[in-house]
Amino acid sequence: MKRRSAHKIQKKKKVINRGNKKVIYRTLIAFSLFFVSIVFLSSFLMYQRLNSSFALASDYKNTDYSVISDQFPTLVYAVVDDLKTNPLIIKDLKYLIFDRSNKKVLVYTIPAEYKFDIAGKYGVEEISKVLALGALNSQNPLEDGSKVLKNSILKIFGFKVDRFLLASKNSRALFDDLLGNGSFLDLLRLRDFLEVHDEFKTDLSLEEFYSLFTFVKSIPNDRLIARTLSQNDFEDSTVIDSSYEDISLNSYLSSESKSISVLNGTDISGVASLGARVVKNMGGRVVALGNSDRTYSEGVLVCDDLNSETCKFLRRVFNINKVVEKSENYVQEHEVDRSDIVVILGFDTSGELY
Repeated sequence: MKRRSAHKIQKKKKVINRGNKKVIYRTLIAFSLFFVSIVFLSSFLMYQRLNSSFALASDYKNTDYSVISDQFPTLVYAVVDDLKTNPLIIKDLKYLIFDRSNKKVLVYTIPAEYKFDIAGKYGVEEISKVLALGALNSQNPLEDGSKVLKNSILKIFGFKVDRFLLASKNSRALFDDLLGNGSFLDLLRLRDFLEVHDEFKTDLSLEEFYSLFTFVKSIPNDRLIARTLSQNDFEDSTVIDSSYEDISLNSYLSSESKSISVLNGTDISGVASLGARVVKNMGGRVVALGNSDRTYSEGVLVCDDLNSETCKFLRRVFNINKVVEKSENYVQEHEVDRSDIVVILGFDTSGELY
């Protein structure tokens, strides 16, 4: 009887031990799932918080384009005292061209006190006032001001302008470090975004900014080529344009070698010349430049191949919505039969640039 009782007790202990192990195992699984959920939720909330400062200009940002896949993405980087002040006055302004083909970054500093014919019929004013002028009578001051800033940079440099970054003086040190000389150790500073997420605005996505950051940190410091513009550069753009020569040799426009005509579809002088300058600086082959046979309220792009990289580029850079194939014979212009692509700049685009 004693032996049988001892056996029952031992068997009962084994059952209890197995039960305890199951309870512990289930508790550990529950705790692990809870921990993973907390980490995921906190990461998601952090990402959402950061994204509140990224991708600001969703209303006019081209969703078909990303700087991640671009050969030569560009960024306008402006510093102001405080994003909450009105009007916003630019203290420092830079234009960066990330040349992935030649593994270098061109960094142009534009002194804010210089005067220029601001895009959008604002006349000759100091560069520092661009954001304020664009924000006049606007319901979206940051977005509209930034749009005028981008168009003004396009006029100055005759080169595409992809994204902008506005930073307050409180976040300037962070962005100067992330976009300047340094190493991948600066990756640790990305966490500082949480502290300054209300101190900057940009139409870059978080992923796009990270791609630019990693490119800058992957090249030697001497491949960040800095230059400060002079007032004379605004009057004679040949020196600026010459700095793009090696970039244009490797561009899609250069490799496709489409013949391109640029026509002024308005009564505003200088429109076609600026358009042709942008096309040439990106490696395009301009075969004709002049006025259209009639005026156009909105721009038109006539292409022999709507899927060509040249057609896509011109459509985005000049913000042209109406794109037609040559075979449709939609546009009766004298250059259509003599060019692969005809760019007709209408009052919509021209009004934003002049």
